[in-house]
Formats: sequence, structure tokens, C-alpha cells
Amino acid sequence: MEAEKLGAGLVVRQAQGLIDRAGLVDGAAGAPPSGSGTDALTARERQVLALVAEGLTNGQIAERLFISAKTVSVHVSAILRKLGVATRTEAALRGVR
Repeated sequence: MEAEKLGAGLVVRQAQGLIDRAGLVDGAAGAPPSGSGTDALTARERQVLALVAEGLTNGQIAERLFISAKTVSVHVSAILRKLGVATRTEAALRGVR
């Protein structure tokens, strides 16, 4: 590995550890995290996804869960990324399967 030759192996290993813990990619291929659908989601993300599937807006979800609309937006973005989908509708469909 080129980083090892440059003496940056420790930095690369720490960065890879951070990526793994954050669940950003699966392996060196750079693919979205594997897992069977919603298994990759946190409990709160599953709550948000269930409310998205009901057709609620971010504002309505925020009121229901007593969090800010911005926090809901962050959760929705994480859900889309983890499920490898582009829209709320796709996420809702994946969540109910």
C-alpha cells in the first residue's frame, strides 16, 4: 500500500476504523453498507422511517417525536444513505418490506 511506504499507515488505519464505525462504506469497494435493509438503521432512524412511511412531513415527524425538523432531516438523510435509496418513497417502500 502506498500509504505504508509514505509512513502514513497509522493515519490510514485510523481513518478506515472511523469509516467502519460510522457505517459509511462496506469494505474497500466503497459500496454502501451491507445488511438486510433496515437492520443497518438505529432505533430512532427506524422510528423516523415508520413515520415517513405514514406520509408525514419532517415537521410533523418532529412534532410527534419532540425533536427539531432539522434533526429529522438529518435522520432522513442517514436513512436514505444507509438503505441506498434516493427518495423518501423508496425508503418507505424498503422499510415496509
